[in-house]
Amino acid sequence: MAEDSPRKSKATRSFSRHRLPLILLAVVVLAGGVAVYITMLPQAPPKTDAEPMTESQKVRMDALELLRSNQPDTAVDLLKQYLSTHARDVAVWNTLAELYLRTGRPDECDATIRESLAIAPDNAEALWLRGMSKQARGEDPSGLFRQAARTPDASAEVLGMYGLFLLQEEKGKEAQEYLRRAMEGGTKNGLVYAALGQIAFGRNQIDEAERLLKRAVELTPQSVPAWAILAEVQKNRGETDPAIASLQNALKYASGPQRGAVLMELGRTRMTGEHWDQAAEMFSQAAEYPVAAPRAAYLAAQCYYFTDAYGKAMHYIDKAAALLPDDSGVKQWKQKIETARFGKPAKPKPAVHSLLDVPPEEKTKAETKTEKEEEKK
Repeated sequence: MAEDSPRKSKATRSFSRHRLPLILLAVVVLAGGVAVYITMLPQAPPKTDAEPMTESQKVRMDALELLRSNQPDTAVDLLKQYLSTHARDVAVWNTLAELYLRTGRPDECDATIRESLAIAPDNAEALWLRGMSKQARGEDPSGLFRQAARTPDASAEVLGMYGLFLLQEEKGKEAQEYLRRAMEGGTKNGLVYAALGQIAFGRNQIDEAERLLKRAVELTPQSVPAWAILAEVQKNRGETDPAIASLQNALKYASGPQRGAVLMELGRTRMTGEHWDQAAEMFSQAAEYPVAAPRAAYLAAQCYYFTDAYGKAMHYIDKAAALLPDDSGVKQWKQKIETARFGKPAKPKPAVHSLLDVPPEEKTKAETKTEKEEEKK
């Protein structure tokens, strides 16, 4: 299929018109992480002889493990029992509020946070969680988020979450300030590093972007946007294999529209290297997701065409035509695939029913002589 090379290159180049805006999707997901990524539940601190785990830390860790084991009610009972004898432990009140929030009980979360704020009115984590409970009820949380981030004791995690919230609100300059402060404060939220990495990549600061994104996936390996943006950086460097590996990691954790977007990116990366079979498989899977279906079907058809799998190419170009009925490119590819599969229609020949229909000049002398003898009789 050497004669197809120019057409393949054109098909590869034309992908940019049909590419899902994965990086734009990543911005939304990064910012959306504010609504689901809460870090008040403690991670296990390094246990040393000099700094043994406190009783408060231990009970919160135990509650977290119970939550991870799908035992939220037991976790709640454990924290309530502790608070019955340690009623002024703000950190445990906050953890209990977060458990309520994570299990879809915003009203109980709000009541619990009021207990916490009665003890420490300026506690940043409590203010943030109260904002979260308002958001869960469809109310505007921005005032409480801002108050939490501006308290003197605001942790790196609160600063980072506020930076992500500002990013969602399209307040990029202010968002970067809080994201930087969170990073300098030692945040363990990988989404903060991913957001900063994306910003650096947009500024063509490739080395810095790669450093930040590698830190992001180290801290939060389940972050689909972090892996996806890292893949973009690697492709920018011409590192195709590492980019594919990053996208495959993203695919492990992606679901819904995100999964369709990641499959599209994998297909595009395979297509750029003219690995048509692998690209076709990625696009055909992506075509199952509504957000990706029109473009994915169109590109799957092209890839199958280049592997001479004209039946599959026809299936996907028909699907693309149904979804993009006015797209001139789809129409051209449909005609090309039909021609490759069925060939050009042959010019019709006049029907010949009997010798009587054959023109006289084509009859043999014997046939003419026989006809004349029949006439004499």
